[in-house]
Amino acid sequence: MNAAPQANSSLAPANTSVPTGGAQIPGLEQLRDIHLPAPVSWWPPAPGWWLLAIIIVIGTVALALWLTRRSHQRRYRKSALQQLRSLYQSWQQQRDDIAFAQATNRLLKQTALAAFPAADVAALSGADWLDFLDRKLRRPRFTEPDVRALATLYLREPQTIAAEPLHAAAQHWIRSHRC
Repeated sequence: MNAAPQANSSLAPANTSVPTGGAQIPGLEQLRDIHLPAPVSWWPPAPGWWLLAIIIVIGTVALALWLTRRSHQRRYRKSALQQLRSLYQSWQQQRDDIAFAQATNRLLKQTALAAFPAADVAALSGADWLDFLDRKLRRPRFTEPDVRALATLYLREPQTIAAEPLHAAAQHWIRSHRC
């Protein structure tokens, strides 16, 4: 039993000797150099890029249409504010409260007709008209007594209407009414 331990032949490396003198290892001549794949082309883009491009185009067109529509919708406000400014300047020169109130009331009615259906606005007058104006504001302005006198404008003897509060209320309504 003095036998030397036997080496496990399955763990021993196969022939590790390197051939010398230019001898070829059998099978190596059939190997070829590493071939790299062709570079990835930037065209055509992957489907995700097409989808992103379509979303960007649709979003840009939608934004442009929305801004154009909003601009057209807001144009009447700018025109009405210019007319109100002109009416107020005329009132400052003439100090005719009734004429200013009538002109301001007409301007408010024209502005409301530009923003709302005529069926909802055209027939309103007096307290109903002022209530309509207040409903379109976050904070009512036409409930104040100085401005509420506008409801009596077309009666035989209208109440006195203070021009400054009316001007402020009309200006606020034109700028901030909700459509």
